[in-house]
Amino acid sequence: MVKYGGRVLAIALVMSVTAIPLPLVATPAHAASSVCGAIAAGAVRGLASRPAHVMLTLASSYGSTSVSITQCSKTSTGAYSPLWQSAGRIGYRGFAAVGAKREGDGKTPTGVFTFGTAFGRSNPGAPNGYIKLVPNSCWGSTVGAASYNRYFTGACAPADESMYKYVNTAYQQGLLINYNTKPIRAGYGSAIFFHVSTGATTAGCISTDYQTVVTTIRTTRPGDVVVQGVASAVIAAAPNFANGSFVRAAENGRVYRMLGRAPLWLSSCVDGCVGLTNTTQSVINALPKVPTDGTFLRAAETGRVYRVVGGAPLWLSSCVDRCAGLVNVNQRTVDTLDHLRAHPAGGAFLRAVETRRVYRVAGGAPLWLSSCVDRCAGLVNLNQRTVDTLDHLRAYPGDGTLLRAVQTGRVYQVANGSPARLAKCPAQGCIAMVNVDQWTVDTRDHLRP
Repeated sequence: MVKYGGRVLAIALVMSVTAIPLPLVATPAHAASSVCGAIAAGAVRGLASRPAHVMLTLASSYGSTSVSITQCSKTSTGAYSPLWQSAGRIGYRGFAAVGAKREGDGKTPTGVFTFGTAFGRSNPGAPNGYIKLVPNSCWGSTVGAASYNRYFTGACAPADESMYKYVNTAYQQGLLINYNTKPIRAGYGSAIFFHVSTGATTAGCISTDYQTVVTTIRTTRPGDVVVQGVASAVIAAAPNFANGSFVRAAENGRVYRMLGRAPLWLSSCVDGCVGLTNTTQSVINALPKVPTDGTFLRAAETGRVYRVVGGAPLWLSSCVDRCAGLVNVNQRTVDTLDHLRAHPAGGAFLRAVETRRVYRVAGGAPLWLSSCVDRCAGLVNLNQRTVDTLDHLRAYPGDGTLLRAVQTGRVYQVANGSPARLAKCPAQGCIAMVNVDQWTVDTRDHLRP
């Protein structure tokens, strides 16, 4: 619907035979792949079927009038992949909560709906019927009338939608959204369409650019649906898989084991893959990229135990902290660094339990500290031998690594393993600079002269 409260929304009624482009609106804020992945994962509330196409129209919050519109297509594996994504506008009061939409409230209904008949100035190739608008085309919006929420031709009552008025603007092409159609309930809202945007908000419809509307008209088939609402209300939160649990991507059969909230790929089952849960690859891809610091893992084939520091698996010669929560994976999981880093992230702290020495990782190398800097936040215990053997650690920081001595404020840049003092930051700035001791630099621990 284009009008509300007896007033017409601000749109240009210039008669023209050219399509009106969508004025600039907010860029789609929801990643298309994760939105589509939520469908096969069963995370879209109210979506009981798995149709060929699902259009998700999502706002960031109640009251927001800008939406991202994502068309998802079902693949041969049962997963959903994005076909396109566009920006759009909705009712001037945003989305209504589920079941709360009422006539004239300026809100767009929330829920899962099929599409009805297309309409507009001329048929662009609609496969499911098309209404060509004529001067007396009306949509009933008079509560209590027999024509309520139905198309008819004749004299429009004051509350009805005179559709032909907008045949060269909002209604040059449109598609009925089957809200409040089976059954029709008086006063629950009428004339909810997917139509061409004028740049302004609507009275409850969804609007977007001309080409997207035309494409939707041409490709929509019976059973296709639109899912619309606030993202947090429509899509359930990402699953919280327990540590040590097994998950499998339904599309490709890849099996992962959850470790420190991250999914680590298994080349073969360990511990019988007991309690394996099916999900989608897109859901797995949305999980953390590396395990949390301090997590323990063991390669089932070799018995080697590792502890995660800064995303990297550092080998332990013996257990520390009782190896609490240790989870079995494959040696190949470690060797291929699936959801693991080759070296710890810069700034990570580690402590050798046998010697009590504390190190800070910079450019992949462990630099010994004479005293804590930055409160040694997130410090992880491991073996002195881990440091001495340089398992998943470098002998010297990588070229370009920036160090800052907290006691003196001096800044150094590493080149070929040696720290060179800088008079000022390099052209790119002192990015990712790691604080250490002046003593660390002076003694050249894991640094060249």
